[in-house]
Amino acid sequence: MLELNYNAGHGRMVVDLDQLLPCSKANFKRLTDTIDLTNDPESNAKKVYDHIASRIVDLKKERKTWSPSSESGKKEISRINVELKKFLGLSDVLVKRYSFEPIEDGESRTTLKAATVYSIIETESGENAIEVHSGWTFEKAGYRFDVYKRTFSRRNRYIILLHGTGRSIAESSTKNGIVTEITPRVLEILANMADKIADYKSFFNNCMNNAGYTSDTDDKETSNETNNEKENETMKNETTKNTNYFEGVKTLEDLRIRYLELLKANHPDNGGDVEIMQNINAAYDTAREMLKNGVTIENEKDAAKWSDVEDEALRAALYKVVFLHGLNIEIVGCWIWIDGETFTNREALKEAGYKWSRTRQKWHFAPYESKWHKGSKKSFDQLRRTYGSEKVENEERHEIA
Repeated sequence: MLELNYNAGHGRMVVDLDQLLPCSKANFKRLTDTIDLTNDPESNAKKVYDHIASRIVDLKKERKTWSPSSESGKKEISRINVELKKFLGLSDVLVKRYSFEPIEDGESRTTLKAATVYSIIETESGENAIEVHSGWTFEKAGYRFDVYKRTFSRRNRYIILLHGTGRSIAESSTKNGIVTEITPRVLEILANMADKIADYKSFFNNCMNNAGYTSDTDDKETSNETNNEKENETMKNETTKNTNYFEGVKTLEDLRIRYLELLKANHPDNGGDVEIMQNINAAYDTAREMLKNGVTIENEKDAAKWSDVEDEALRAALYKVVFLHGLNIEIVGCWIWIDGETFTNREALKEAGYKWSRTRQKWHFAPYESKWHKGSKKSFDQLRRTYGSEKVENEERHEIA
C-alpha cells in the first residue's frame, strides 16, 4: 500500500500498488501527477519505483523456472516477458521524471522492427532466385534475424531467417512467439556451424548481386564502440527520412494501405518505437501532400475517403484500436466498422470514441455525421462497392518475448 499525504497533511490517499500496477501509461501519468502534489513527491515516487523494481526481480526469477524448449514453457516465458515489458515501461517514466537508476532487462525488450526481408527460393526451372517481403528484423544473442509472414491454408506462419543468408531456420504460428523460437538449442547450432554460415552468406550475396539488390550480411554485433555508435547514428538517420517509408507509393489508396501496414508493425502498444511511429506519421503527411498535388478527386467515394479532416480523425481512431486482440476492422469510405471479439474490448472501444450500431451489429467510428452511412438501407456489401473497403488485418498483440 502507498499512502499519499497532501495539502499540508490535511489530505490523504491510499493506493494499492499490487492492484493498480501494471497499468496504462495514461493511468500511470495520473498517479505521478498526483504524487507531484503530495508533501514529499520524490520519496513517494521512490516507493513506487521500488515496488516496480521488486516486481521485475520476482518476474525474472519466475521466468528462470520455465524451460524454453517446451510449448508450455515458451507461452509462460512470453507471458512473463509481456508483463516485464509493461513494468519496465513504467520504470522508464520514473527514471525520466525523477532521475532514478534505469532498470534493464534485455530479454523482454527484444522487439521487431519493420524491414524489407530477402529470402532465397527455387524457381520452376530449378534456378535460385531472390524473393522480397515486407517483414521485420530483430537481434538476439548477437545474431540478427529476419521475419516475414506467409499464409498456408488460411493460417499465418512467421518464417524466421538468419539475416544475410536468405535461409529459414525456424517458424512461429504467432507474432508473440517469434523471438522465443530462437531457443538456446538454435543458438548452439548456429555457433557450431560458423563455416557453413559463411558459405551461405557468400551464396546469398551472389544471388542478391545477380538480382540487382544490395546485400547486408553483418549479422553479429561488434564489441567495437565506434562501430556501434555509427550503426546507431545510421539507424537514427534512416528513421528521420520522411519519404523512405512510402517509397514507390503512387496513389492515395496505396498510401493508406502502406500506412496501415506500418501502423500495425510499429504501434508502440505492439512493441514499436514511439519516435519511429512519429516519423511514420510525419512521412505520411508529407507523402499525402505530394500525392494530392497530382491527384484530382472527382467522385464521392474519393472525396469521402481523402478529405484532410476526415483522414486525420480516421488515423487517430485506428491508432487507438489496431493493437486490440480479436477485432475485425474494416474501413468503408471514411468510416471504421468493427466486429469480432468486441465484448471483451467494449470499454476500450467506447474510450476511443466508437459507437455501437444495432442495425449493423458492429461498432463504428465516423469522423463526421454523414448521410451515406447513417441509417442507410443499403446492405454492407453495397456500401463496400459504393465507397470502397479496406480490411485492417488485426493479429495477436505484438508483445515480443
